[in-house]
Amino acid sequence: MTAIRWAGGALAVIIAALAGIALAARFGDGPTGPLIGGELRTGDWVEEPVNDWSFAAGRDIELQLDGDATSRTTWFFPAGKVGYIPAGQTFPPGKQWHQRAAQRGAAVIRIDDRRYPVRLDRLTEEDSAFTEIAQRMKDEGSVPPGGTETMWLFVVRSRPQ
Repeated sequence: MTAIRWAGGALAVIIAALAGIALAARFGDGPTGPLIGGELRTGDWVEEPVNDWSFAAGRDIELQLDGDATSRTTWFFPAGKVGYIPAGQTFPPGKQWHQRAAQRGAAVIRIDDRRYPVRLDRLTEEDSAFTEIAQRMKDEGSVPPGGTETMWLFVVRSRPQ
């Protein structure tokens, strides 16, 4: 009986700690790893348009859609000078940011403590660029969970403020 109480208490402490971490991330300045975070409040604001996103190769980026009070860490896939953000449809379950991005488009991304105002324009499977980028992602082993067959793909473009 004592072992059961001890195990139950330990489980309660673990659950409380995880809930506390998730809550802190939600109200923090940006995401914490895979946990959704608060608004992107800090970092130098970059006014000049970015014409070459290749500097962001191999990095996860922080993304906040305009009108949202939350941010997330997401993939960034530069191909040449153009940047793309893939959104897998199967993981994590219940994800909806990609649908809002397709409707609104305006967002801010943060890379290395620099914030960039951007526009996200969805490519559909009918776009030749989608097929080309999906193949490049497969070739490089950078495919989101569920594969490119269930992926939405956004082109990242600078936008004036």
